[in-house]
Amino acid sequence: MRFIRTITLLVAALTATLLGLSVAPSQAAPSVGQTAAVQYHVVNNLSAGEIRNSGKFKVSGNAITYKGKKVILQRKNPGGSWRTYTRKATSVTTGHFRIRFDGRCGSAWRIVLKASGPYAKTTIKIGKIRCY
Repeated sequence: MRFIRTITLLVAALTATLLGLSVAPSQAAPSVGQTAAVQYHVVNNLSAGEIRNSGKFKVSGNAITYKGKKVILQRKNPGGSWRTYTRKATSVTTGHFRIRFDGRCGSAWRIVLKASGPYAKTTIKIGKIRCY
């Protein structure tokens, strides 16, 4: 009888120890279901549109966390995938950029700012060219 109690006590102690070691502290790294807070690039005063009924378009803005780096303008034709159309460097002091482009009806456009420093890759959809 004493031997069975001793074995039971050892199994209980071992189980409690393993359970205590397997519980993660509250400030541990994120697990599979959780994601860490991601910080994206900041783009102020973003505007896009047609240039005075010319059939040409422009996008401009201030990428204040992406100064002196190249903004990528991408195009997606109907049924296709995203392709780089052009790259344009931002101002070193203000981060201002302006890109002019033209495309066919139904093409979608976006700008991409690559990951740098604490900021993650940022993708901003501009819009789609509609023809009437």
